[in-house]
Amino acid sequence: MKWAIFGVLFVIDMVFAALYIKYGLPKVTKKSYVYKMVASGTFVLNGVIAFCFYNNSVYSKWVLLGLIFGCLGDIVIALEPFIKDNEKKKLHNTIAVTCGGVLFFFGHLLYIVAFLKELSITKSFIPALYFGMVGGIIAIAFLTFVFTKIRMGKFTVPIIFYAIAITSMFALSVNVAITNVTAGLLFKIVLFVAPLFFVISDTTIVLRFFNKEKYGTYPIRIVNLGTYFIAQMLFGLSIYLINNI
Repeated sequence: MKWAIFGVLFVIDMVFAALYIKYGLPKVTKKSYVYKMVASGTFVLNGVIAFCFYNNSVYSKWVLLGLIFGCLGDIVIALEPFIKDNEKKKLHNTIAVTCGGVLFFFGHLLYIVAFLKELSITKSFIPALYFGMVGGIIAIAFLTFVFTKIRMGKFTVPIIFYAIAITSMFALSVNVAITNVTAGLLFKIVLFVAPLFFVISDTTIVLRFFNKEKYGTYPIRIVNLGTYFIAQMLFGLSIYLINNI
């Protein structure tokens, strides 16, 4: 039954994510905003159903909170179509990017807490794996931005903190996947792919934001938003799959 529920919700999420990707260019409209909210609401609903009916573990509680914060970030970051005054639009864009970024950041922190809680239960944290992954990913990201000649200016420091958070989330997720002996192979794959897709999505956001002329293309938008919505659905799926309650 749970696979049928997840399958239906996944299809719904991908359909509305695709509609948002298609109709959200060149700018977000009221119609495309609704598409995005349906997609975001769907990955939260997926988490709620998984938590309430299949697994109400400590891990699942924090993952569900992470999904909710991701949805809240989606809500505030694209409200421009509902603001008519041009001056207010400029102010909104600044506030929206800041507030949306903060909400997404806290969403990643909540996922981190979920993984730490799970690792505290299994007592199987591998420091070398964690620090090796964090260092390696940050090095790759640094080389990527050097190669693409991206300059982040005043956003450099907050983006560094954001990068540390998301790479930590990825490294801890892999720690859980490797060390949780009670979980199946699919759970381990999900815990590798979901945060990896987040890393890809957030990397493309930075590329699009700081070099829109070169990277603000439709294919990059597909990668950016496609990986994001898939990642959120997979995090919800991990609630169904984890069996260490």
